[in-house]
Amino acid sequence: MEQFIDTILQYLIKLGTLGLLIGIFIDGLGVPFPGGFMIIISGILIQRGDISFFEVLLVVFVGHLSGSSAAYFIGQRVGLSFVERFGRYLRITGQRLAKGQHWLEQSAAAFIILGRFIPTIGNVTPYLAGVGKIKYLWFFIYSCTFVTLWTALNISIGYIFGHSWQQASAVISSKLWLVGVFLLLLFVAYKYYNNKNKERNGV
Repeated sequence: MEQFIDTILQYLIKLGTLGLLIGIFIDGLGVPFPGGFMIIISGILIQRGDISFFEVLLVVFVGHLSGSSAAYFIGQRVGLSFVERFGRYLRITGQRLAKGQHWLEQSAAAFIILGRFIPTIGNVTPYLAGVGKIKYLWFFIYSCTFVTLWTALNISIGYIFGHSWQQASAVISSKLWLVGVFLLLLFVAYKYYNNKNKERNGV
């Protein structure tokens, strides 16, 4: 693990924001990639004064929104058959697709914002948003919300904890997906209860 982290650190030091942009773009596409780790290490570099906070923020936004938008348009133009056929390269299984579609039907906002925090569901999110014909403007707004939360969390871990970030990241990351699942299920339960009330009242 330490060698892996050191490799990412050297990669970022050598290529700077260009390397970060490439990595975050790949992560935004839904390809399993350590985008979060790259942002954490960027936080360490910000603390050391090797890189600017606003530079990192801009690059992460551009990289992630470009990658996720590309995935969105692939899903929109090519459809579900493409995702089902080539999904194995993104670790997208039939079960994950079905689960993602169910959550998407309940709430696009919750699925796009919270779903991307959940391992295995996050890499399906932009493709299914495109397949589901969600308006791109809303997809963009929800994605911006996610990127803001994701970037703030990971930069803070690197900046505040410095070289002790691994311990903090391990604790936070191990619980983060549970928080995402809990909030998503809570929202789905609320929508279900609200719809039942409307049916009962004849609305």
